[in-house]
Amino acid sequence: MFKKAILAAGSLALSLGVSNASAVLVDVEAAVYDLSVSLSSVEQAIAGIAGDTAVGTFDVTMLDYPNGSNNLSSTNTVSDMIGADFASFVGTDVVLETSVWVFTGFIRLEAGAQTFNVASDDGFRLSIGGNEISRHSGTRGYRSTSVTTDAGTGLQLFELVFFENKGKTGLTFSVDGSTAMAAEPVPTPGSLALMASGGLIMVSVQRRMKPKRTRA
Repeated sequence: MFKKAILAAGSLALSLGVSNASAVLVDVEAAVYDLSVSLSSVEQAIAGIAGDTAVGTFDVTMLDYPNGSNNLSSTNTVSDMIGADFASFVGTDVVLETSVWVFTGFIRLEAGAQTFNVASDDGFRLSIGGNEISRHSGTRGYRSTSVTTDAGTGLQLFELVFFENKGKTGLTFSVDGSTAMAAEPVPTPGSLALMASGGLIMVSVQRRMKPKRTRA
């Protein structure tokens, strides 16, 4: 079932004229969770959001927050962090301190090994095609983690979990030395997620738990 879903999604991506870049994010959405406890690891962050409801969701146009810099404090808000993407935000605008972010969607990959880079403050876990690619478990200043691996060819499920504890913050995802990863939409939002419903649990959980349309 999963293989058929990926093949169907891949056919749709090709029909959309997806870019010939070595990697392209497709139909990526983020859910933001607001926890009330200090966070010291991505494992704690993932456990902390289990069964919780996201305070907000938004569509990702470029996975680069806040725009290639690390000049925000955890006392800033989600709207400060995501900039223009706040236009698609549904939920409550909260401060960044002790927040957990779950990015889910798809990534289209060319054949062969590629270098996946996550720059973050604080920790993260990156999964592609249902397999963990890399992680930085604990807190840290804005630093990069790079892993070179063959994560598959064509359209693959994408999930990036990120947490912010205290201090400054920032997050950027890139592949093969690109500055940051832009994300392409699809004509019917969420249609790719439906086709790959046999994949990552977080894809269906995140989109099923979308908050009511309210603003702070």
